[in-house]
Amino acid sequence: METQVSVVLDTRREKKDGLYPLKLRVYFQGKAVLYPLIYDLTKIDFEKLDAKRVSDSLSKIRENIGNVEMQAKIALNKIVPFDFEKFSKIFILDNEFFRKKSKPLKTELFKQNIIDDIPAEWRKKFSIFKEISSGPDFISQIFYSIIKSLLYQARIGTADNYQTSYNSLKAFRGNVRLSEITPRFLKEYEGWMTNEKGNSKTTVSMYTRCIRAALNEAIENKLMKREDYPFGKRRYIIPMGRNIKKALNKESISKLYYSDIEMENQQKAKDFWFFSFYGNGMNVKDIICLKYKNIKGEFLVFERAKTELTNRGGEPIIISCFLNKDMLDIIERWGNKDKNPENYVFPILSVGLSPIRQFEIKQNFTRFINKNMAKVSEKAMIDKKVKTMECRHSASTLMKNAGVSPHYIKEALGHASLKTTENYLAGFENNQKKEFSKVLDDFKKTRI
Repeated sequence: METQVSVVLDTRREKKDGLYPLKLRVYFQGKAVLYPLIYDLTKIDFEKLDAKRVSDSLSKIRENIGNVEMQAKIALNKIVPFDFEKFSKIFILDNEFFRKKSKPLKTELFKQNIIDDIPAEWRKKFSIFKEISSGPDFISQIFYSIIKSLLYQARIGTADNYQTSYNSLKAFRGNVRLSEITPRFLKEYEGWMTNEKGNSKTTVSMYTRCIRAALNEAIENKLMKREDYPFGKRRYIIPMGRNIKKALNKESISKLYYSDIEMENQQKAKDFWFFSFYGNGMNVKDIICLKYKNIKGEFLVFERAKTELTNRGGEPIIISCFLNKDMLDIIERWGNKDKNPENYVFPILSVGLSPIRQFEIKQNFTRFINKNMAKVSEKAMIDKKVKTMECRHSASTLMKNAGVSPHYIKEALGHASLKTTENYLAGFENNQKKEFSKVLDDFKKTRI
């Protein structure tokens, strides 16, 4: 069985200065040993290690512990069969990055040690952290590792998707071994999702992509052989989700805009819906994270929260959108009266909230908008319950149908590629199709 190695923050006992020790954790055959490194960090600084920009001191620590992990893996592979005592003598004893006078912690059963470094807030929200691990060759341990990494990066929404995917897989066959996930297994899983659970192809696609990422991680960690990989041609192919057209036409948007609203909650939901719409389909998280410093004259200038942590291979994607009168009126109605540059534009978030709490507030506020927009839609006699998702699709599709350049729409939406933008764009309206069809009839005008 392969060994696993990672650097963790041992938060079981806080030091007098408020710091916690960094330790190299080595796992093998149900046991884990923690070897103390020379570094102590706060929880906040440890989370910052995965950030795009860090201080010079943290950058140096990140570089050193990355080298320690890499060199540890090389040393582990040379010890066959693996033995903790041999590893300690060969790698730890004379290594400048480990405390000389400190002995490694007593070997502990992995089942007892697995949740020690997981914050209580994480365990409360993500049920996978409450489970007893069955070992590294089970699918739960791979999802555990991925979700934990995402949380350290503050990518709460993505971590939530992985937890939901794992819950679905577990409901199908339980916490299976990696070797059990074969092409046949995945085909049966898809059939169970669609036939018994009534899930859409889009949901199947989302969940199986998470499983694919987990198995890629398992191969990278040598927990699974590449030849046993169940995805790909002549194996299991992830179904394409249906691209449901979510865009509203001009008539429906007009009905929403001019609808008479009596209830304050409905007016508030409608205002934030149109703030998103006029902001080129601005995401709810981006709206509630706006600060007054993001207002630059007549424009809102900000970096999309969704791409801030994921677009590390290139320049940050900065979005700039014009603040029209409706948006300014909405800010005046619902915005913070104290316009200090560091204050949030809207009093929905407050300073000092954890990423998980921010995520929960965003979810609740999105539900608030959707619940009340359903009532606004009904009053406006629109034949669907309008949600926040329609803002983005409607804004991009209306721009497309008006002949706006796809490259501008890509920039307005904050997409990294034009292909992503094209997937957002719904088809043309029927009356436009009729007009366009006349182009094919133009040849009749040239009859001699």
